[in-house]
Amino acid sequence: MSDQYTIYFREEQRFTQWWIWLAIGLSSLSTWYAFFAVILDDDSADDTLTVKLLLWIFGVVFGIGLPIFVYSIRLIVEVRDDHLSVRFFPMLTRRIPYTDIKRYEARQYSPLREYGGWGIKGSTGFGQYRGKAYNVRGNWGVQFEMQDGENLMIGSQQADDLVQALNICSKLTSHAAA
Repeated sequence: MSDQYTIYFREEQRFTQWWIWLAIGLSSLSTWYAFFAVILDDDSADDTLTVKLLLWIFGVVFGIGLPIFVYSIRLIVEVRDDHLSVRFFPMLTRRIPYTDIKRYEARQYSPLREYGGWGIKGSTGFGQYRGKAYNVRGNWGVQFEMQDGENLMIGSQQADDLVQALNICSKLTSHAAA
């Protein structure tokens, strides 16, 4: 099987919300502050090897690893010849053949109320749209209903363009968006 596909639509999104970066920055700064406060304080009662080792671990994980990890996360949506490709890098890759899609529509939604926020979300939620969501920002996306009954929201800053590309590629007139 060849990976040579024509890509009719591609969108790459990252977490850009200022409050996310503020929380990560404060977490990193407080971790580094605690690290240097104990390491540089020769009179500290917490001068044990275990405490220093834990501070090193926390410093690396929360002071370096967390910001790098969140910065690396991106949602990549591609409409290809025979499938929709959704990658939530570096955690998830999903290939959705058009034959698995029953219907779809671009719509505005509430990430917090309907799915509990941004990211890879599952919702038992209320109403007709409970299901999974892949999103990183904003409140627009394309809602999919799959043949097996699954509901999937893919967040998009270009929801109408995504639907147009799906209409071209899926060649299934019963999928026409509202």
